[in-house]
Amino acid sequence: ALADAQARGQAAAATLALARQEEIRATLRRQAEAAHTRAADSEQLLARARAEAERAARLRREAQALQLPVAELKALRQQHDQLRELRIRLSTLATRVGFELQPGAGVALDGQALAGSGERLLSAAATLAIDGVGRFSITPGGSDLTELSARHDRLAAEHAALLQRLGLASRADADAREQTHRARSADADAAAKALQVLAPQGLDALQAVVDQARAARLEAEAAW
Repeated sequence: ALADAQARGQAAAATLALARQEEIRATLRRQAEAAHTRAADSEQLLARARAEAERAARLRREAQALQLPVAELKALRQQHDQLRELRIRLSTLATRVGFELQPGAGVALDGQALAGSGERLLSAAATLAIDGVGRFSITPGGSDLTELSARHDRLAAEHAALLQRLGLASRADADAREQTHRARSADADAAAKALQVLAPQGLDALQAVVDQARAARLEAEAAW
């Protein structure tokens, strides 16, 4: 009877020990799985943060490459507006030459053949040649017109030189480039804000968190 009791006690102890071992193994398994999840989550977070950092840096570079000097962009726009005003004033002061020609009529204005019907604005002296008739000199009157025409030509040359120096084709090209620059800058700011949310302490601090999570995962897996 004593032997049976001892045997039952030993069996119970063995069963309890086995149960405790299984419980420990289950606990270690859960800890390993949790450590694996934490490591995977931290690695994913680091990857997202690095992607946003790279995106922000790339967009900053693109924005910087697109940026036009503020003073020269302002000058370009002022020149464009002044040229438009001068053209309007010239059109009101210039001599208008209207024509309606028969087919085959040999008429040229300053060496440029005219055909059909139309109108030309003259802000400077010009020669009208008619085949079989002769040449006519047309001189628009007024010193204001001559001065305005000269100012227009000088400003147009300065405008063209500035466009060439900036590598632009027109004022519209400059505006489009400035708009793209602003868009790139805004996107870069958005990426920087996303990075701040993902890694408030910076990428190095987040990398340290990842390293710790990886070490904890390895330790938990080894224990299991």
